[in-house]
Amino acid sequence: MNDRTFEKFIVRALKQQSYIEAISLLHNTIEIYLQYRVLRHLTDGKPMEYYIKKRQKIKSGGKQNSLVILAEVCHLFDIIDDSTFTKIKTFNRGRNDVIHNLLETELVYSEIQSIARLGREIQLKLSPFDWDEPTINQVMSYFDNPEKIPEEDLP
Repeated sequence: MNDRTFEKFIVRALKQQSYIEAISLLHNTIEIYLQYRVLRHLTDGKPMEYYIKKRQKIKSGGKQNSLVILAEVCHLFDIIDDSTFTKIKTFNRGRNDVIHNLLETELVYSEIQSIARLGREIQLKLSPFDWDEPTINQVMSYFDNPEKIPEEDLP
């Protein structure tokens, strides 16, 4: 698995309108992207061994690996802006409702789709692929027309 493969799984879930699957994939991807940004910030200019050591420490940190904690660290170091930080917290609350409390909540299909949409927006903006704004807008338009997702983007 690599970033491109993971992206294809996200695209497939969105094309099939499997928004709960997409939310889970997006959550994991955003967490990885935030982890990468923190590590890049902490290891800037240091040798690769230092980076590898810090990455191992973060990966084994259990709760320190959670999306909100990583977002808070990124926000603290100005790696992400206020708007992105707020969106991540909103997405995480929605994700928790869908993944952990779906049977106890009264979420409707459009709300689940909206949570997935927010996650996708965050994921694209944090992506190391450096999507430009027109590309992000094109990708986001697929939420309204999932049948138009190009077949070559699928696994």
